[in-house]
Amino acid sequence: MFRKNINSDISDEEYNKYFLDFEHQIDSYLINEVIPGVCSYIISYGYNNDILYYDSFDNHISYGISLFNINIKDINIIKDKVKKILENKYNLIIISTDPLDFTKKA
Repeated sequence: MFRKNINSDISDEEYNKYFLDFEHQIDSYLINEVIPGVCSYIISYGYNNDILYYDSFDNHISYGISLFNINIKDINIIKDKVKKILENKYNLIIISTDPLDFTKKA
């Protein structure tokens, strides 16, 4: 976050008013846009290049999340978005989540 006046410390009031909202907006963007895209890319790349680990969908999602310094309260939000991206962008339909397996959409 950038401040116009850098000659003083940020007050508690400023922190609560500006920074917490800024931090919330960044977390929301990561959870709703960036992380599902990264997880989908990792999974589809691994599948298409035959290098996907024989593991559960949850573990693949957890790996993608671990690349970011963020605490996810509800992983199901990301899982649902990843499933949609895999199907719509990468033409992969999940047929098993443990172990993770796909079929190609025609």
